[in-house]
Amino acid sequence: MSSKLKTPAKKDSVNSSKAPIWPLVIVSLYALTEFFPQLQAVDVMGSQWLFAACLTLITLVLLFKHGLKLHSDILRNGAVMLLGGSTLIGGLSFFAAFNAVESLVTYCRFLTMVIGFINVLLLIYHYPNTIRGAIPVIAVVLVLQSLYELSHFLE
Repeated sequence: MSSKLKTPAKKDSVNSSKAPIWPLVIVSLYALTEFFPQLQAVDVMGSQWLFAACLTLITLVLLFKHGLKLHSDILRNGAVMLLGGSTLIGGLSFFAAFNAVESLVTYCRFLTMVIGFINVLLLIYHYPNTIRGAIPVIAVVLVLQSLYELSHFLE
């Protein structure tokens, strides 16, 4: 009788050699949201928020399609707990706001980014090699942002 323990087989979606490309594309698109053009919108950031909201919706559909669920390890993270608390406080502060419409718009934008942040966490949690491909994209975004800010500072 063999005393070897059988380890459960890993899903193909998590295996690094067969990891899909879509998580890397999603994380890269979140990083590149700042460069989305204004498209003659009245609000300076309006088109970027619309892009982020559509990307969040597409990401949620893909996460549900691939059966990726929120893991309890993610919820126990201190940063996620802090983000959840600030989201709750922001939602409750809506009832004390002077300008309810602006408060609702701002809270919707904040909620969109909270869901987007959790989406990125889920993608990195379920596909750990995604971060390796996303780091060069994030680095280029940071360099471009830094150069832009330095050029305005030095004028």
